[in-house]
Amino acid sequence: MIETIFKSAFVRRRMASSHLGIILAAFIADLKERGHAMTCIQAYGQVAEHFSRWLGTQQFALSQIDESMVERFVRGHLPRCSCPRPAPKHARNCRAALGRLLAFLRQQGLLGIRSPNGHSVIDDLLMEYDRHLREVAGVVPSTRQYRAATRVSFCRHVCAAADCDGGRWESAICSARFRSGHLG
Repeated sequence: MIETIFKSAFVRRRMASSHLGIILAAFIADLKERGHAMTCIQAYGQVAEHFSRWLGTQQFALSQIDESMVERFVRGHLPRCSCPRPAPKHARNCRAALGRLLAFLRQQGLLGIRSPNGHSVIDDLLMEYDRHLREVAGVVPSTRQYRAATRVSFCRHVCAAADCDGGRWESAICSARFRSGHLG
């Protein structure tokens, strides 16, 4: 199927060798099934490959990909990008393509679940904890801010160590310890 979109065997091998190479063919097939134009599919495929190569240099796992990672790529990498062609560098096009890639990865069950408000499970838990500190414990804003930074760091550490998707890490023990404030 990908052969009809990317005619060059060299291009297909290059894409397959990227960090997310194993899913790029399925992503491209999904775009075709959705009725995207050939030029759009090719452009989105190139953006996904560029993002994939960047992820590999940053040593991020598939489970760590989310909207904040896309923004880090768009705002941090693209303005200074010196990647060889055909690495797309236009922020608007990259955001659009990567938004579709994230939706595809979530549909495939490869990324963390987002809550109805668009936040990750971790974001929701952090907001719930901040509300608890504010409304139940009466903690002042500066202390809440300090504790929030500690919790974010903890969440990232736990998810990275467990190679989880942001939704599975919240075991009963972690959640109870987190909410009780026994984590820093």
